[in-house]
Amino acid sequence: MWDTHGVADCRHDLLDAKDVCFERPRKQVVAVRLEPPLWCRVKALALEKGISSSMLLRMWIVERCRKAKQTSRRRQRRCGRGSDPVQRRRARAAD
Repeated sequence: MWDTHGVADCRHDLLDAKDVCFERPRKQVVAVRLEPPLWCRVKALALEKGISSSMLLRMWIVERCRKAKQTSRRRQRRCGRGSDPVQRRRARAAD
């Protein structure tokens, strides 16, 4: 439809929005201590990618957390039991 029509064609069907507020979800600020040479390397890599160093670090953390979650799920499926060592010992003792 939008290939042949514009918003102006449908303006009589639109409702006025009142009290609209767009807010970003709050994020936690975390301080990470890095050795100066490592920090310089992070800044250089971020510059190469055209993003801020904080964005690069955030991307790395999110990526690593996703991988850890996938690994944890695979391990649980492979064992058929939870990852709690006490539960595994009890299950082995019951076998």
